[in-house]
Amino acid sequence: MARSSLVGSIALVALAGAAFAQPCSPRWVEAPGTPDQGVHALGVFEEAGSPALYIGGWFESVNGVAALRVARFHGGAWSALGEGIPGPFNSQGYMMCCANVHAFAQDAGRVVVGGNYILGGGIELNSIGAWDGTLWHSMAGGVAMPPACQDCAPVVHSFARFGGELHAAGTFDLAGGSVVNRVARWTGSSWLPLGSGIGVTATDPFPAWVYSMTPWAGSLYAVGRFSRAGEVETSCVARWDGASWHDVGGGLRTPEGGRHPTLAACAVYDSGHGPELYVAGILDIAGETMARNIARWDGSSWRDVGGGVGSGVNDRVWALAVFDDGRGPALFAAGEFEDAGGAPASNIARWDGQAWSALGAGVDGAVQALVPFDDGSGPRLLVGGWFTRAGGAPSAFLAAWAGCPATCYANCDASTAPPVLNVADFVCFLNHFAAEDSRANCDASTAPPVLNVADFVCFLNAFAAGCP
Repeated sequence: MARSSLVGSIALVALAGAAFAQPCSPRWVEAPGTPDQGVHALGVFEEAGSPALYIGGWFESVNGVAALRVARFHGGAWSALGEGIPGPFNSQGYMMCCANVHAFAQDAGRVVVGGNYILGGGIELNSIGAWDGTLWHSMAGGVAMPPACQDCAPVVHSFARFGGELHAAGTFDLAGGSVVNRVARWTGSSWLPLGSGIGVTATDPFPAWVYSMTPWAGSLYAVGRFSRAGEVETSCVARWDGASWHDVGGGLRTPEGGRHPTLAACAVYDSGHGPELYVAGILDIAGETMARNIARWDGSSWRDVGGGVGSGVNDRVWALAVFDDGRGPALFAAGEFEDAGGAPASNIARWDGQAWSALGAGVDGAVQALVPFDDGSGPRLLVGGWFTRAGGAPSAFLAAWAGCPATCYANCDASTAPPVLNVADFVCFLNHFAAEDSRANCDASTAPPVLNVADFVCFLNAFAAGCP
């Protein structure tokens, strides 16, 4: 039979069954809960064989469950972490206000909580503490600023694992009583410095802080607002090799009359050319490269990322995460902006290595945290911040972008209700074939015609084999 006749016949069948084949599309869905105020931190850790979600921020309850500043979602239910972290007037911040949570990690079977606070569960922790599922524990007395610094707020902004040990970074000079300068490693019982730490040069009038860290290519990368790492001058990004600090391609630069750069997030993403380090925040120039609020480092040079994110003077990126929403792994950037790559995108956007795209209508306020999460209901990218709507629907402070679950090839329509394999999968396959969609190339052939009867045989074999 001629291909045109075959396609025509298939098209008739496909149209007849189109109502039964609804392919999965990424979309905004209901979040697992609604905090009563903003979310600044998200973390997911395996517990009892399934993932547990932790959220932190300024809230005092989630779905009506009292939870001061930090809460846990596991097995479909929310719970507090003991007495939590008291909020008002206890944080050593400006005018002694207000306690906050910025980061989570897991170490030695316990969840480590970093932020700006004094007490956790009634125990003095000083901005970093460990929760074992029942009780809070001090980590060598936590972090601090020098006594001479009045009303200074010691803050833990980020965690990363490097060399098998937990590392913490933020705005602090002391950890466990030792001088560490903004970044420290945890041995399991004490805090140790990374060289002479991170700070500023003698001519830099601004304070130093580290917002985020990530390991990559055998080194630990730190980003934030600083001009010195160890004895090396570097702007806002530095590399620790386990023994000493290094500059990264000249760091960031301030254009004449432009914005002072500050990095808030970093992540490693492979767009098909090998893993690269992405950094984001407020920036205009990385090394010698113009890059708007996000740039990538390939190990030897800085590169632009699709025209960047945000065109307004106050636009910025607060969070990065790699997530596969069914269209392949992509880098998601979120913060405070109205465009990405020159196209509209409300505070969150997706980079696939080629171009930026919006997530529907996005969210209507600032985003400060992202984390992938799948508790069995399908992959989701959870979004935390200060907003009230996501995708045009109510979703206060916590939102969920749902991806398409991984399925076996025969489950063409990605259905989940039993029987998973049924006539709708045949109709779905026929639709793909009729549209000359590459998804119908079951046998992955490359010789023309790529789509042929062999693909039908391949699909029938896959259907007969069933799904695991």
